[in-house]
Amino acid sequence: MVEKHEGEQPDRITVDAALPESIVKALGQLASTARASAAFGEPHSLDGRTVIPVAEVMCGFGFGMGSGEGSSPGGVSGSGSGAGGGGGGGARSRPVAAIVVGPEGVHVRPILDMGQIYLAAITAGVIGLFWLKGALWRSGALEKGLAAPSPRALSKLLHRR
Repeated sequence: MVEKHEGEQPDRITVDAALPESIVKALGQLASTARASAAFGEPHSLDGRTVIPVAEVMCGFGFGMGSGEGSSPGGVSGSGSGAGGGGGGGARSRPVAAIVVGPEGVHVRPILDMGQIYLAAITAGVIGLFWLKGALWRSGALEKGLAAPSPRALSKLLHRR
């Protein structure tokens, strides 16, 4: 609810008492993920070696509130005001490595996310194609109707300043 006095701007927004408690509870649940046991899993022993899984843990939270007032267009009687708010949060984890402790010593074995590697390669390829098209356009090769530049022309493009 927005509290205001005649002719003044809203000065304070009051909210239901249950809302702050729910925000505190949600923040507490998200903060509980930021502990060492969330990143390091339970050790497992196998063939004289101990394997400790390692994860990347991420969490985020945000909220906002706003209020406003307005009047009817064209001088028609009536006006309105409103207030609202919302929030959300989340947490996620993914495996990133395994720590192997054995007679040979301690080794960290990374876990590669091939999906991210493929996505990065595709992104780099698309950026490269756009760069090449721009370089060809700037050189005038596209306007001349050349289908594809020769390796020599590409070399000149790359070394041109």
